[in-house]
Amino acid sequence: RYISVTGVQTCALPIFDAATARSVVHDAISTMLELRSARGPVVLCIDDLHWADQDLVDLLHHLVESLARHDLALVTTTRPGSDVEWPPTSERAHVVSIALQPLTRSGTEQLARALLDEPNEQFVGALHDRSGGNPLFLIELAAFAGANTSTDPTAPRELPDSLRTLIAARLDQLTAEQRQIIENAAVLGTSGRVTALEQFASGLGQTFQRDTLLALDDLGLIDVVGSRWEFCSD
Repeated sequence: RYISVTGVQTCALPIFDAATARSVVHDAISTMLELRSARGPVVLCIDDLHWADQDLVDLLHHLVESLARHDLALVTTTRPGSDVEWPPTSERAHVVSIALQPLTRSGTEQLARALLDEPNEQFVGALHDRSGGNPLFLIELAAFAGANTSTDPTAPRELPDSLRTLIAARLDQLTAEQRQIIENAAVLGTSGRVTALEQFASGLGQTFQRDTLLALDDLGLIDVVGSRWEFCSD
């Protein structure tokens, strides 16, 4: 069953063929956003579009065309080199594409100071050189440097030379219980319910502690929101 986009009535969802069902879903979502935009401007944000399947991309193309004359801003982010054909070419909508450049040394310093307690100049230079100004790499490097509280995270030290090596190094810093949850979560997918993680661990004869999962949230490896978890992708 589904609630109509007007919110007035409910009805049984008819059985459609794939093409008709896709058209019905597109029209329903665009109608919902059209009604919402009549009450005020709407901003719809889609992050990590490079992971999108074709169904989502088709929906976004439909929204761009069908809502071009409404107070709706569609904001998307994607990585360069993605196979996803985006942004769209449209004569109806105003499309702006902004290519973000790597962080400068000054930008690296600002981000480092937001992530670490008073990093010294030498360490900031090492972060900038190793990350190449890539914010994701820089954030992960800062997290790696600050993970071991027994040492000064701002002191000069050897940093991993690639994101893959860095992630492996961060995983090596985890406790056995934390690593266990990460590995179980990887089997279940990119996101899911916390109870599914607990049941999975129980099926393997393992002990599951929510506090351990929350510790992974604090480390920036898994986002935990209410009863759901999701691997961090930013």
